[in-house]
Amino acid sequence: MQFQPSRTQRVLALLPLLVLLLAVAQSAAGPGVVVTASAWAQDAPKPPADVDVTIKTEETRWYVQPIWLAVGAGALILIIALLIAGSRNTTTVVK
Repeated sequence: MQFQPSRTQRVLALLPLLVLLLAVAQSAAGPGVVVTASAWAQDAPKPPADVDVTIKTEETRWYVQPIWLAVGAGALILIIALLIAGSRNTTTVVK
């Protein structure tokens, strides 16, 4: 009985030869064309990032905030109303 290799066995047997042929073809093309895995692994060091952080804060004084403006306006109206009411010269006469 004669041994007959299957198609998969023939492809696997020829695979190392194919890899060898590709390596020879790349080396014949010149050093500028060949990119090896070690060249990819050695990435050029990146310079540190130049980060400029500027935080703009706007501070408002307490007397400029809208709630205090409303309280102040209400107090001013109340004072004016009391002054007007107190300046009337009305007397009540009970008979």
